Parts: sequence; C-alpha cells; structure tokens
Amino acid sequence: LLVTKMAGTLVMENQRKFSFRFSVSSLSSSNFKEIRVSHTSIGFRLFDFPTVMLYPKRFRKGACNWKYKGGKTCIFTMALEKLLNLSESSFFQISLVSTVAVPPYVVAACRLSLKEEILQVLRTDEEKIDIKRPVDLYRGEDVFATVNIKITISTETPKSSIAT
Repeated sequence: LLVTKMAGTLVMENQRKFSFRFSVSSLSSSNFKEIRVSHTSIGFRLFDFPTVMLYPKRFRKGACNWKYKGGKTCIFTMALEKLLNLSESSFFQISLVSTVAVPPYVVAACRLSLKEEILQVLRTDEEKIDIKRPVDLYRGEDVFATVNIKITISTETPKSSIAT
C-alpha cells in the first residue's frame, strides 16, 4: 500500500491533490436598485463542499459595477474516480447573495458544468487550466447580473511518499 503524506494527513494512492481557484474581477447589472450594494456578496460552491463567499473590494453608492479583483482558493484531495463522478452529477454553483437580512438570501444564481474542463486537465495531464468568461446570474427566466470570472483548476504532485 502506497501512502502519501501531505500537510500532516495521510492520503491513499488513488487520490490526487487538486487546487481550485475562483476569482471575480467585476459584477455588473442594472437591477441593483432593489438591493443594498454594501450588503451583497458572491457565493460559490464546488461539488458538495461548503459555500464560500466573496465580498467586493470597492463600490460606489448607486453604482452598477462592482470591483472584486479577488478570489478564493480551495485545495482538496480526492480520488480521480470520485472527481469524475462528481463532475458528471454536480454543478459549480455561483450566486449573488444579499446579506442585509438574517438569514441572507439568494438574489440571483446560476450553475455551470466543469466536466469538460476537469477532463481536459486529466486527459492532457496539464498542470493547470484557466477558464475566463462572463457568467450570467439568473432570477427566474431573466438575467439579473453578469459576473466576470476566472477559474483555475490544477493538479499538484505530492512532495513526499512513504511506502508501508
């Protein structure tokens, strides 16, 4: 049995370490009159991991374009088979959340499949792939806002191995 040691945890041989980075450059909409700009964030959720929130770095009162210029990175270990199964059955979810009320509520949202991007990384054994595109957030049938996103998916080889 081959076991890999990463950051104090033991990982079975069929698992790999992945890095997923989600960053937002800007968010724009003409529909922001109905929500308070200073109490709005973007949430994202990959597979069955917890939702992660991003807050704007800069905004102007009454503005319809917010500058985020930031993101979050998730590093996780998963068996390749499970990653492929999740990429077929789960979506990457992005939502615009109003935090003015307790509990917070979703103003608009969308789901993206990352299956092809994950397969591309695994097929070509590339170290990383970047996805850059505008994504529309929907409320019902209508586009509520557009988010300019960049997603980076990469694989990393663990640094040390211990054979037992």
